[in-house]
Amino acid sequence: MAIDIARYEKFLNVRNTAIKIIESFSVHHEIKEENIPLEERTDPESQEAPAAVVKHRHVAVLSDSDIILDLQRLTQEWENRARDLTLADPVRFPSNAFVLAPVPQVIHGVRSMSIAVGSATTSKKYTKASILGRYDRAIRHARQGVDVSHDSTLLRQLVREREMLAGDSETHYRIRNTCSTETICTLTFTDGTSNKVRVPRVGIAFAAPNSSIEIRTPRVMAPRSDRLEHLGVVPLDCSLSGLAGLVYKESEILKARAQYQARQKQK
Repeated sequence: MAIDIARYEKFLNVRNTAIKIIESFSVHHEIKEENIPLEERTDPESQEAPAAVVKHRHVAVLSDSDIILDLQRLTQEWENRARDLTLADPVRFPSNAFVLAPVPQVIHGVRSMSIAVGSATTSKKYTKASILGRYDRAIRHARQGVDVSHDSTLLRQLVREREMLAGDSETHYRIRNTCSTETICTLTFTDGTSNKVRVPRVGIAFAAPNSSIEIRTPRVMAPRSDRLEHLGVVPLDCSLSGLAGLVYKESEILKARAQYQARQKQK
């Protein structure tokens, strides 16, 4: 079923209005540089700023009951309209499409929270065959480059790395890339329980209609003690330009994490 422009524009209006409320009552945000479409930027300052400078991951605290109800209504409508777009055209609007998801949360009952910003790491597992295939393509391209530049340094490095990869007994490798940040809110609720939430790029809102929320000073998170560099796992030499991140042997990661967990249990 085709989707008319008016239907999509109504969804965008709901989405952007919800985000604008969160941004208007923001107590914390991150700043990133990224080229995104104009309709994705709802911060008034970002509209006039260069397209690459964007505020995101807003943390909002709402004390006005009417505004809280408005935002809850908008997020519910956002969810409903997004679902309708996916049902109508799942190819153009998959449920995880950038513009559709995630829907911001409105969280109630928080007494206090701390906000921390740290490094975010993406991780993906690859088979040996898939990486060897990448090396084969890179080596072919490097051989063509030698004919022009007469410099075989990259070619020799790629061949050496491929030979080492092909010769080990590993079946899977993990590519880890730390190139962005994340905001984590550590929450203490009025009933004494606690929880941590990761703030998505569209932001998050905390409702406090009858009281205020104590916000501890935003801080930079210390590196986690279970990160690979702290566990002694050494990345492999890899000159492939198409792989964003460091390459590790999956078996070494699993072994190091098991040893770390055993040490933690002994404390």
